[in-house]
Amino acid sequence: MLLVGAFGLDRWQERRELGALLRCVTSAQADIVYSEGKILATVHYTSPQLTRESTPPAVRSSLQELVKATARAAGPVLRTRRAECARETVVPWHDAQQNARTSYLAYLDARVAYLDALGADVGELFESQPAMDRRLVAARAAVLAAVPASRTGRTRALFGP
Repeated sequence: MLLVGAFGLDRWQERRELGALLRCVTSAQADIVYSEGKILATVHYTSPQLTRESTPPAVRSSLQELVKATARAAGPVLRTRRAECARETVVPWHDAQQNARTSYLAYLDARVAYLDALGADVGELFESQPAMDRRLVAARAAVLAAVPASRTGRTRALFGP
């Protein structure tokens, strides 16, 4: 009877961990989509003058500062979300959840580092981000491995196309 109770408690804990992980991913991905949209809107707004050779340097610098400020504003939001995700506990023997949590936190770290870099240099927009891309692929795979087959479609959608 004790073994059955322990098994039931473990299954409950596993579901709790998965729910917390999915809430974290859902919230963080929404923050990422929102911040990317704001950054791209700012780039779109500034790009006619930002890319024109005849734009005076002081104007170009001001426009670059708008883009950088938008990226800097997104950083604290994602840092807070990352901290919330990191506070969620996973017991050591729940390997799939542990791997998903670790991989997703690593991806959020890379995303925050990108926002920090973009907040310092607009040129980061035009640089590939292979480390961040690899972490995203690893996080997506790890999170999908942690969810039951019945939820993979909805979970896959959290990461976009």
